[in-house]
Amino acid sequence: MQAVGKWGKTSCRMNGRNSKTLKIAAAIGAIIIAGFFLARYRSSAGVALAFKDARAQGAAIADNIVNLSNQISVDLDKVSEYDKAGQTQEALDLTTNLHFKVQDIKGQASQLSDQLRNMIGALDSIRSPGAKQAAIESITNRMALISRLFSYGEYLDQLSIVLTHRFIGASDKSSVPVIVSQINAEVTAVGNFNKQAVQAMQRFDAITGN
Repeated sequence: MQAVGKWGKTSCRMNGRNSKTLKIAAAIGAIIIAGFFLARYRSSAGVALAFKDARAQGAAIADNIVNLSNQISVDLDKVSEYDKAGQTQEALDLTTNLHFKVQDIKGQASQLSDQLRNMIGALDSIRSPGAKQAAIESITNRMALISRLFSYGEYLDQLSIVLTHRFIGASDKSSVPVIVSQINAEVTAVGNFNKQAVQAMQRFDAITGN
């Protein structure tokens, strides 16, 4: 009986130790697993944060470009009105001022290009193929937007030349309304490309749950 009693006490102590060991092992395992997923989360979040930051800044710049482009379109209508009324000096002065706005837009286009490069550099952080495709579509549309900015800058140069020729009395068969219409078409294209970029990122958000 005494032997049994000793064996029983020893067995209880062993069971207690085993239970404690299992608890410690489980706790260590939980810490290791948590650390693994936390490391992965931090790594992924670091890249994703770069993408989100570039996306936000790029969107703000693009919106500003669209707003300035719309203002230019309004000013161009005034240029056309001045030209029809024979007020060449006023039309030329306003066109000259528009050049400063276009230079401002081109500067912002350069900033937008920087943000698009940052987004491209962070594309690998997007694991969903659908979300990545949406992001690429948005970037592509913003790149097309930038190319249109330079197109209507060239048209604006043509408009200045035509108005200058008229002001000094030189003959010029070019039509101011036609050039204005071409610039307005580019402005419209800029707005459309930006809308498509925004829509692509809305699909991105729907897929990623942001």
